[in-house]
Amino acid sequence: MMSHVLAAVLLAVPATATASETARTTPFRLAVPGVTAVGTYDQTRLTVTVEVTGRRTCGVLQLRTGGEWDTAAALCKPGTAAIGTEIARPPSIRLCNGDSLALAEGVDCDRVTTGA
Repeated sequence: MMSHVLAAVLLAVPATATASETARTTPFRLAVPGVTAVGTYDQTRLTVTVEVTGRRTCGVLQLRTGGEWDTAAALCKPGTAAIGTEIARPPSIRLCNGDSLALAEGVDCDRVTTGA
């Protein structure tokens, strides 16, 4: 009897998925000495966790949707920082490191281009 109930429930699910249900989520991982970033993005959302493991390292996560790189997260001590943000389109993403925030912006970087 239980299997008949389950079959009825499965048949009641709509056959057409909405755009948000079919959005392709893409994972990525960036790494530079002392800093890693792991996250996912789709057409409307970016979620990233930045981890600093170096004792004297700053990690900066930057996004670019146009011409300039914008800092989305920065961490200058061992630990993790998580960000989640709505996006209009998938940006280019880079993770940089340095001895200070100023030195971490754009010098030693790992980058992923999302097709923006």
